[in-house]
Amino acid sequence: MKPYRINVKSMLTISGLISILVFALVLLVWHREDTGKIVEVLIHYGFIMLPISILWWFLEKNCWHWAWIQNYRTWLNISPDFRGRWEGTLNRVDENNPHRFVVEIRQTLTKVWIYSYSSRGVSISHIAEIGSDDSENNFSLCFLWQGDAAEIIGRNIPKSIFSGYSILHLFENENPKRLYGKYFTDRDPQTKGIVELSWVSYELQNKF
Repeated sequence: MKPYRINVKSMLTISGLISILVFALVLLVWHREDTGKIVEVLIHYGFIMLPISILWWFLEKNCWHWAWIQNYRTWLNISPDFRGRWEGTLNRVDENNPHRFVVEIRQTLTKVWIYSYSSRGVSISHIAEIGSDDSENNFSLCFLWQGDAAEIIGRNIPKSIFSGYSILHLFENENPKRLYGKYFTDRDPQTKGIVELSWVSYELQNKF
């Protein structure tokens, strides 16, 4: 399963091509005798579109998380920066036995991916979104994921591939910033619990 949403890059490309086509047709209708000049104008139009495309690519991949842009994120509706490696604990309900848990997050301006690691298994997000409260001051990471985990000894839960959902609230004004929230799964019997994480670094290790 994966997110099904509009492909922004394709839409921008199609919109640019259609606008060039319409612009060319209008010029041909009104200035049929100046075909050479029309071609020249279209080339100049392409030179205008190219920097805009490069700027969008750079904003999507890199500069959206720069500090001075983040300072104006409310006006621009840009998400907080969740990128990096987060380490902490996962505590299943009724176990009262927190064990080490790691989350690594990859993020661009429009997309986010979450990878989780523990001594018992790994998981990868399939659908992930960043939500906020009505004031847009408090943010949460909400994601559906698929896990591959070992048997939970003592609870009669076998090794399996299963799905789960997590809601982690961001506390970005703390040092280090934290994620805190809950999760639940479709394992039988169902598992659920609390996740507490602290940000460690931007370097991703892709392992527990």
